Amino acid sequence: MDDLKAYKRILIVGCPGSGKSTLSRKINRALNYPLYSMDDLYWKENWQRTPDPEFIKILSSIVARENWIIEGNYSRFFDIRLQRADMVLFIESSTIVCLFRVIKRALLRKFVDPSSLPINVRKGKKAARFRFDPKFYRLILNFNKKTKQLMLDSISKSDCQCIKIR
Repeated sequence: MDDLKAYKRILIVGCPGSGKSTLSRKINRALNYPLYSMDDLYWKENWQRTPDPEFIKILSSIVARENWIIEGNYSRFFDIRLQRADMVLFIESSTIVCLFRVIKRALLRKFVDPSSLPINVRKGKKAARFRFDPKFYRLILNFNKKTKQLMLDSISKSDCQCIKIR
């Protein structure tokens, strides 16, 4: 973690279920930088999406700050974060491991502890906390085939340092 002290704006990305949130919390404890979860920023109560113009405004104000840790993908908003980041931690994990973790997390959220839900979703109706979104599972299935390389290509064209974590 000491190596990361040289960086002020750290972006953590990887397939859903790869461990982005866990790693970001560890780095947050070590560096004491403000930590932002893309899920917490994007989702409103009952899984309502924040409209893109509103979300871009929110995200732009955060990335303009002196230091931060932002975890999450949301690839259509990747460049906004990448332009200001000075370090990207890219977590590489197998599709099967990510699928397992996401299914396990969904079940834990439903039956044991909803604390890993996006903060505004937790405020919504209890019945709306659990959802099955086929698009989300397709994203996981396709992440290592498509999204990963697109993100790595963008990173390679930026001034950002990148560390791949396996």
